[in-house]
Amino acid sequence: LLTASQGRLARTMEKWRETHMLIQAAEYCLLQKGEDPGSVPVDFFPYDGYMANCTFRDAENLPETYTNIVGQIPLKACEIELVRQRDGKTVDSIIVDKFSYESTVQGE
Repeated sequence: LLTASQGRLARTMEKWRETHMLIQAAEYCLLQKGEDPGSVPVDFFPYDGYMANCTFRDAENLPETYTNIVGQIPLKACEIELVRQRDGKTVDSIIVDKFSYESTVQGE
């Protein structure tokens, strides 16, 4: 039982660490304009053995009532992936919708 518990604890701690890294990368990406910054710079993502990638695209599956509102600020979907460098595997990812203020016309 002790050995099995230690294994579960180690996996849980690794999952928590990876989730923490993903959220740190998301904080950086969500502060960027709606253009793909690519990989999060090491100054903002100082984790050995991992890298975080960020891409933007138009948000999907929005209710029709949202897109029909005059002057509505468009939404972009920001996808953040946490990639383990030793095998190139995406270990976790998250998609967050954010307002795209860059897409609005100045003076509105």
